Amino acid sequence: MSLAAHWLVLGTRLGGDSPRYLEAAARLLAGLPLVDKQADFLAYGWLVAAVLSLDGGQAGVVVVQGLMSLAAGLALFLGASRAFGPTAGLAAALAYVLWPDLQRWNCYILSDGPFNSLLATSLGLALLSNRQPWYWLALAPVLGLLVLTRPEGLFFLLPLAAYFGLNRGPAATVLLLASLGLALLLKGPSPATSAEILEHWGRGTVIWGHAALDHPPALPTAGHSLMGWLWAALWRDTYNLLVAMGQRAFWFLVHARPFYSLAHNLWAGLSSLLLLGLALWGALAGGEGGRQRALAWMVVLMQLGLCMLTWADWDGRFLTRVTPALLLLAAEALLGQEASDPLLEGPGRFNHL
Repeated sequence: MSLAAHWLVLGTRLGGDSPRYLEAAARLLAGLPLVDKQADFLAYGWLVAAVLSLDGGQAGVVVVQGLMSLAAGLALFLGASRAFGPTAGLAAALAYVLWPDLQRWNCYILSDGPFNSLLATSLGLALLSNRQPWYWLALAPVLGLLVLTRPEGLFFLLPLAAYFGLNRGPAATVLLLASLGLALLLKGPSPATSAEILEHWGRGTVIWGHAALDHPPALPTAGHSLMGWLWAALWRDTYNLLVAMGQRAFWFLVHARPFYSLAHNLWAGLSSLLLLGLALWGALAGGEGGRQRALAWMVVLMQLGLCMLTWADWDGRFLTRVTPALLLLAAEALLGQEASDPLLEGPGRFNHL
């Protein structure tokens, strides 16, 4: 009902990057090689191509994206119910499928909606796979799609590797780290993507498409790789580098923008700060269950770090990547209870209410 309501209100929409995905789908169907940054979004290009080949049209793409979001809500419910209790699991899943800032992206021909769904699904399945390894049969292909849907997807293997390491799962940790290394070798960000990030560093971009810093890190971009440039800037212009990263972190977390209306900023800012506040409260007041909580926090911090190394987005979509993790943390803080599975973390969880 939630997704149908979003579709009725928004319809099927195109965003700034939609032509890239539609062209990539057309090239895949024609057997032509992908160009520019299209290969960075390979899985999404194939998704659009598959739907169009079945005469589903752009509306069919939105339907598939909605189904992916529903699957993510189910995975969140199952994983959070096992880790934090059924009440918290139900609350997190319902909040996920009702949250407008998340679900509206499924109405766009953009990779953001499916990426959000895949990341949320991986969170739920990781919570389940820790105790029931057969869930890896679902988690492994989801992670493969996550890596192939957007160029930053491979970096989210790190929080999962750390989580399984904390839970004494060395085999899973080694597998995920090896997969990350292989993905970096075979499918790192394209030269066009790396050049774009470097160009924005040279400009001092804080918010993509918005006015840049008056004093960007003063280093030439020519002849530098991205990591080489950042390393040089760290030593030669530390202050302006940290200013840029700090401002990007601020706009990412506050979820407001200087060009939004006051009403929009109040809604976006207060809702995101409420989630962050509840997540912090749960972290400080909660007792057991720290490893499950750490997984969600590591996902949030990974996206924060990626934002600080690139830019804050124009429309707040980067925070939607980790909104499912924040919803899990908020539900845990408000409604978490002793786990029904005695193998998880033991008694005495979340009695601070």
